[in-house]
Parts: sequence; C-alpha cells; structure tokens
Amino acid sequence: MTHEQIEAKIDSLNLGNDDLIFKAALSANVEYANVWVSEPRGNIGNESSYPFYFIKNQSGIYVAAVLDMGEDDLHVFVKEEHRKKGYLSSALNEVILPHLYQTGRTKQKVTFDDEHIGNYIVNHWGFSKISQKSAEKDLACFKNVDVISQKPRKITEQEFSGIKKKIDKARLYLQMSREQIKSISGKEENIGLQEIIEELVWLDDRVSDFFNK
Repeated sequence: MTHEQIEAKIDSLNLGNDDLIFKAALSANVEYANVWVSEPRGNIGNESSYPFYFIKNQSGIYVAAVLDMGEDDLHVFVKEEHRKKGYLSSALNEVILPHLYQTGRTKQKVTFDDEHIGNYIVNHWGFSKISQKSAEKDLACFKNVDVISQKPRKITEQEFSGIKKKIDKARLYLQMSREQIKSISGKEENIGLQEIIEELVWLDDRVSDFFNK
C-alpha cells in the first residue's frame, strides 16, 4: 500500500467510516486491525485483509499507522500535522514491537531510503543498521514485557447488523453456486453445499449467543 492509501485509512477512521476496518484495542492509544481495501470480489489472487496497527493521540484522534509487512519490513506513516511528537516511537517501543514478539516474531527488519530516517530508527527504536538502507532489531529484548492482549468490548447494533449481512450474503452466494451447478449437471450437487447453506441459516443466532455469554 502507498502512503496515500494508508493516510486515507487513517482519515476514514477519524470520520467514523470504518466498515472495512476491524480493530481491537491493545492499549489506550494503539489498536490492531484487519483492513480490507474493498469488498471481496473473488477474482483476485490472495485477496485478503492487511494487518495494521493504528495509533491515536490523547484526544482519541488517529494520527499514525503501521502496516505489518512481516519480518522483513514495517510500512509506517504519520500524518504531517502530528509528526515529531513521539506518537509513533512510543507506540512501537511500548506496544507494537512487544506485541509482534509475543505473537511469535523473533526479529524485525525495516527498510528506508533516507539516511536521516535510518539514523532516527537506530536512535529512537533501538534498531541496528545491517545495510545502507535497512536495519534490524532482535525482539527478544521484549521477553519480560507484560502480555499485550486485545481488550474486549460490547458489540454495537451496527456491528452485529454488518456481521449478519455478511453471513446472509455468503449463504446466498452458496445457494447461487448450488443452483448453477444443478443447471449445468442436471442433478443435485453432492459436494456438501446444501449442508453448509443450512448451517449458515442459524449462524447469526449463534453469533448473537456468542456475544451475549
């Protein structure tokens, strides 16, 4: 994703337009999220969500984001009006890097084009340069940090309605597939689609029960 795309996601969160962003609080100022760029289309290879960390200031305004690109890189972005205030460094050192370690990552590498940025990463994030345009950090230094976990919250009516709609759409798409298979083969399918469709009929009730336990 580009800087512009990441900034657009931050702006969407600040406007309350987060239907394709599923976030969970890890601390008062850092949230982990699965971010979808668009509704699934089913015709793109490896179509999936992007793992993100979003960072808020003390007023609850989203100011920065970190796209987790795996062990080999992190794509960071801070909105221009919120730069040089320490939001990103605090979030990385106190929450994001320890959380990555606790979820199984042993080291983290980052890349950069600007030498000044590289020096900042070394001085403020504790990384060590391993080449002219990359640095690395052994995350074992966070082994004594308290466990960072998702903070549960109550589901909203809007969120439940969105989940139910996705389940219903999945059921209808499967029904369409079943009817199409029958129209081609001239016989009822026997690959288990009907069983899945019947399960989905009651799934939203089970989702409701799950959140009300």
